[in-house]
Amino acid sequence: MKEIIEKEVVIQVDEEGQLIREEKKVVYKKSREDKFVKFYVTDLSGLAGVSATGLLYQLLSRMDYDGTVSLSVVDKRQISAELGVSLGVIDNQLQKLKKKDLIRSFDRGVFIVNPFYFARGSWSVIEKKREKWGKATVRNIKESVSEKVGGVDFVAEDDDFI
Repeated sequence: MKEIIEKEVVIQVDEEGQLIREEKKVVYKKSREDKFVKFYVTDLSGLAGVSATGLLYQLLSRMDYDGTVSLSVVDKRQISAELGVSLGVIDNQLQKLKKKDLIRSFDRGVFIVNPFYFARGSWSVIEKKREKWGKATVRNIKESVSEKVGGVDFVAEDDDFI
């Protein structure tokens, strides 16, 4: 639903009081969609036996449109408090998610989420992420985007990673 944020009416009359010009201007503000993450159910076998669903939800709620999640120590403490588990449990669950190939490490505290299960953005961008998921290595990701942490551009045509 659009919301009117500004309305302006300009009326111009001559010296006899006759209407010469009337102009109306209305500026609308578009409503924003809530944050979302697409969840693909075509092949759920990768999620079978995942005990870290609480952590996975926390990661997905922090995922950027580029598919990355940055977890500082403060973030981990907040998640551990919300889930009622220790930091050690969070680290163990991250390892389990990596073994299931649901996430991959990009850098210290930065993870990439598997676009075959979870993604944000347009389908064309998601398709490119999926196509490149199997080709990715931490080394070529770091070489291509070494100056960007947490803001990895996975849609560039010339990259050879996710």
